[in-house]
Amino acid sequence: MKFSAVLLASAAALVSAKKFTIVAIRSGSDIQNSPVVSDGKKLVLGGDGGIPTTYEVKDGVLYANDKPVQFGNGATIEDGEGQGTDGVTVDGQDHLYVPNYTFTACAAQGRAYKYTVTSSEDCNQGATPFAARVIYQDEDSKTESAAAAGNGTVVTKTGVVTAQSTALVTITSCEDDKCHKPTGEPSQPAQATEPTTGPAQANGAAAFGVSVAAAGVAAAALLI
Repeated sequence: MKFSAVLLASAAALVSAKKFTIVAIRSGSDIQNSPVVSDGKKLVLGGDGGIPTTYEVKDGVLYANDKPVQFGNGATIEDGEGQGTDGVTVDGQDHLYVPNYTFTACAAQGRAYKYTVTSSEDCNQGATPFAARVIYQDEDSKTESAAAAGNGTVVTKTGVVTAQSTALVTITSCEDDKCHKPTGEPSQPAQATEPTTGPAQANGAAAFGVSVAAAGVAAAALLI
């Protein structure tokens, strides 16, 4: 029993420590699918001013580029360990959950970025609530490896993967990220060309047969 508990705890730790990025989900808004990134001091989205940001949840705290995030009056980047908000989790729909916090894009004035991430109570104007969608970095790479090892075909978020090739497909989120629909079809792998002599002769023979039949009908009509 103790051994099983240790295994379960280890598995939970591995899942929570997975690296991921975050995008905003708010259907019909200009922030839909916008990356949520850090500018070194806080979380922002839209426009410029942010830097590529990788997240992970460790011991219930969200880390952005290895620095803890404190959720309160905004979402600020802290320098010291143990200064981030506790109780952060990723739910079954891959949405980031922070206790007593509603992710909100608050319009920023005179900044390179368009919005700062705040809670709904802290934004006085231009507030757009959104869901923080988690996208794991190693999700597609593991799927591609499995497809190659099993000589199978697997559809991922970025394309159709086979043991021989990967066809990229653009996939967008539906309203509130309840579904996904492809905006493109995967290209088919090139097939070896077959000699066309046989089919061409067959087609010619078929055409000749039709012509003879047509001539016979015409002759019959003249006799009548």
